[in-house]
Amino acid sequence: MSWHRFGEDSPDRRRFPRQVSPGFVLALLAVDLVNFVQLVFDIKSCNEELEMNSKMKKIVGQCKQKCEVMQEKFTEKLEQIHTAYQKMAKRCKMMEQEIESLSKDKQELQEKYAEKSRQKRKLDEMYDQLRSEYESVKRSAIQPAKDSFFPGAEPELFSRHD
Repeated sequence: MSWHRFGEDSPDRRRFPRQVSPGFVLALLAVDLVNFVQLVFDIKSCNEELEMNSKMKKIVGQCKQKCEVMQEKFTEKLEQIHTAYQKMAKRCKMMEQEIESLSKDKQELQEKYAEKSRQKRKLDEMYDQLRSEYESVKRSAIQPAKDSFFPGAEPELFSRHD
């Protein structure tokens, strides 16, 4: 087999022999085949890696989308909770003011009750004193005759009606 790159009278003729052994050709073909297989394997690996990257990007995109949706829902729920908290805080403040007002009213009523109780005791004491004086005067007074102006029993003027 002859193999010339530039022609027979080329000065580089010595570098490319005219006769090549079949083993050498097979070795070159084997190396080329190995290189080709390696190239195919590398291409396949790259394709698989690209597919994995694509799948990962898709998954990451889905996760980001889910996170955004969850964040929106979380923000919405947080706003609802904050609004409810503000309403409850306002309601609590109003209830505290109402309790304070009721406490003042209760204190005033207790003071009025204490004053009225003191006045009642004083009136009871005065009543008891007048009754005692009346009984004393009644006993010491001259008894009128039976045919007097007021027939029958004398009316009780200071009888207690509770």
